[in-house]
Amino acid sequence: MCLCRIEEVGSDGDYKRVKVLLYDGQHKAVAQIYNGRKYLPVRIFLRYDKEKLKKKVNFRAHTELVQMEFFRSITAEVGSGLFADKFKEYLNRHPSEAVSERKFFGSIESLKEREEVKKHFLLWLEHNILHPEKGNLMARFIEAEKTRERRKPISYDSFKKTFIKFFVYKNFAEEPIVPTEHSNHLRFVERDNLVKLMNVIAEKVLIDKFDEKIGAHKLEEGIRKGSKVPDEHVKAYRIFRPKVFEVWCEVLSEAIKAFLKLKWKISEGYAKEGKILWCKIDDEEWKQIEKMVLRITEHKLWETKDPTIIDAIETTKKDVAQKLVTEGKIRVGDKEQKIFEPPIDSRYVLDIRF
Repeated sequence: MCLCRIEEVGSDGDYKRVKVLLYDGQHKAVAQIYNGRKYLPVRIFLRYDKEKLKKKVNFRAHTELVQMEFFRSITAEVGSGLFADKFKEYLNRHPSEAVSERKFFGSIESLKEREEVKKHFLLWLEHNILHPEKGNLMARFIEAEKTRERRKPISYDSFKKTFIKFFVYKNFAEEPIVPTEHSNHLRFVERDNLVKLMNVIAEKVLIDKFDEKIGAHKLEEGIRKGSKVPDEHVKAYRIFRPKVFEVWCEVLSEAIKAFLKLKWKISEGYAKEGKILWCKIDDEEWKQIEKMVLRITEHKLWETKDPTIIDAIETTKKDVAQKLVTEGKIRVGDKEQKIFEPPIDSRYVLDIRF
């Protein structure tokens, strides 16, 4: 049975006019309508606590009590909404004073509620990166769900283990949020910078290059059996294999951090905390960052025809991927073997030559 709530939209004499909002069971409802059903059995909540419905009914049903794994992107959207509602409410209670994420978190007394807010805060960060006001061009190449027949090159788990892990400050920040300048808060500067970085990578590697009709499922196996796949598609697929993706993304993060420190854009303190993108980056600096991206994505590693190297790119072991990408080495039998130069390390990405 689908679940609904009502929302008042006006009045007719002594009666209130309301609309019925179906908030749980949309897919079931669509399936029934598609098959010709004229009436739907629903349960409508007339008097309710909206916060409780969202948090204790909908979110918990799709996380703790779920029988079939929910789309991670949808979980992030719901959790993000829960955090945003609570945070806006806090900001509205303090309209004339500078507040911060840290002060907001400190205002929550219940330990249980604090744990929930922490989870929802991380989901808010994820959702804001993938679905900002200005489009994230990489979002359509990221799988929203776990699936065997993968059509997209990047899993949601990989998105979290790379861009979120290496470029997002994941603690509650102490920086003040000025009431009249919420949009200039450095948290949103970080979001906009990361979205721009992801867009640069998407334009260089994915857009008009990775073909979703071909997809990512058992791609290398198909090539070995004789399937003809465009080189740009193969290259895009390899660049985002989970473990090598984690390695080069960390290298890129370290290179950008060093560059922005050198340009006096971030302090040593910000660098250590992980606030890498908490600064305004001008056009010339973005050109330099684009060059770093190109040094990674245009590397000859991704175009290899060597089956041994391809197996290493496909590895599920982080240490193997680390050796391959940052040292140009793989293990053959009992020995490590140097297979290419230069390796993709911070020195190479920054184009530092001795």
